[in-house]
Amino acid sequence: MNALNRHKGFTLIEILVALGIFGVALTAMYGVYRSMSRTSVGQEGVVDIQQNLRVAMDFIGDDISKAGALLPGEQNPVSAATATSITLQFASEMHNFAMLAGADQFVPANAVGQIAFNVAMPYMASSFKAGDIVHLIRPEDGSQPLNTDLTVAAVDPTVPNVTLQGFTNTDEVKCMAGDMLMRGSAGNAFTTVTWTLNGTDLTKSTNGGAAEIVAQNITNLVFSYVNDTTVSPPETSAVQVQLTGTAINQPDGQPRQRSLQATYYLRNRR
Repeated sequence: MNALNRHKGFTLIEILVALGIFGVALTAMYGVYRSMSRTSVGQEGVVDIQQNLRVAMDFIGDDISKAGALLPGEQNPVSAATATSITLQFASEMHNFAMLAGADQFVPANAVGQIAFNVAMPYMASSFKAGDIVHLIRPEDGSQPLNTDLTVAAVDPTVPNVTLQGFTNTDEVKCMAGDMLMRGSAGNAFTTVTWTLNGTDLTKSTNGGAAEIVAQNITNLVFSYVNDTTVSPPETSAVQVQLTGTAINQPDGQPRQRSLQATYYLRNRR
């Protein structure tokens, strides 16, 4: 009997006490887990909005920096500017261009048919396709030796060259190495890009077309302009952009805001 007493099990009270301690520990662990889970979900929303802000700012900054490249001298890179919207001008839609290379070429007066222009690199020829509207621009002064819409008839990346048609010049025109073929729009109009905020959607529209949503949950967009008063009339030399985004659907019901600010210089002013 004494041997059996030495190996007896737990009493009911001991088991109840152990279960109580285990329950308290489990409840505490679950509370910690739930708190960490809520924090993680909240941080993911904040990280997402921060990433949205960075991507949106990169897109806006890229357009501001490139605006005005190869525009004729009388054209302004910033064609419309307010505190909440900006419209930029480009010589080429999607920045497609090809630089003429080789010997100078002469387009005769009242030229008819097609003329092939040698370009510097095969990829430049490949950036065009038959039917594209192009303009010839001289980078040194922004002039257009052939002030008309030209149409791509064919491209040959192996030469490389781009064959054009649609000449309307009444005088002989000299085209030089370094002149640029820029893809554009009919009517000799330049490409415009407008950035604005529609509700909480940051949007970009090209040539007045449908607005494309670039980023969502953007609650504030502010443009500030730095003007160069050393020229007459004064010109915008830089644009400061401020974006504010809001992370919604937070576990505690409180939205979180993040802001990003950057200044971009117009590298292609007149």
